[in-house]
Amino acid sequence: MDPNLKNAVRRAVAAREFTRGRQLWEQYALECRERIRHGTDPKGTLEEARQLMVWCRQVALAARAQAQTQLDNLARKTRVAAAYGRPTIPPPGSIRTARY
Repeated sequence: MDPNLKNAVRRAVAAREFTRGRQLWEQYALECRERIRHGTDPKGTLEEARQLMVWCRQVALAARAQAQTQLDNLARKTRVAAAYGRPTIPPPGSIRTARY
């Protein structure tokens, strides 16, 4: 298995390039499948993949929490500005929401 692929997944996720991280993860999963299919240390392969998945999940959850904090702060600032008669309107497309 290519160790550079696992590191590339980590780098992409750490940089919040989640689309690229998903693409790399899919390549990594294909390599894992082939390795298991050929009987090359299936337990070790699965454990390595599990550890990478846990790490990616933690990073993604942290990024989501940071984004939510930014949205909450923007909403608070908007309410305060509106209370003082100075509404702040963020530029279109600067706020994004997602449902999980």
